[in-house]
Amino acid sequence: MAPVPSKLPVRPGFNRKRRSKSSRAGLVFPVSRFRRALKAKTTSRQRVGELASVYAASVMEYLTAEVLDICGQTAKQLHQKRLTPRHVRMTINGDLDFDEVRSPRPRPSLLPPTSA
Repeated sequence: MAPVPSKLPVRPGFNRKRRSKSSRAGLVFPVSRFRRALKAKTTSRQRVGELASVYAASVMEYLTAEVLDICGQTAKQLHQKRLTPRHVRMTINGDLDFDEVRSPRPRPSLLPPTSA
């Protein structure tokens, strides 16, 4: 006797594999971990938007890729094959854009006008 096919409706998306938020966004950095950290830093009455964690993860991934790219160039100039903390320090200290990001003082264009 042949099995009778089931008449139960199949839920849409039931046979799909689970995908992480990182893979949906096309990122390597963990989006869900950024979301958890953002939610932990806010008070109980504030909300965290769905795309805030994606944006934060993408910015961090971009900055990391830039630093590693320039570190690789620095190591190549020094005829070395491995990246060391020294290369990272030389990269960040030598690049004006990264120096501006890591400086504790705000840029003059962002300061409020002073009346003299």
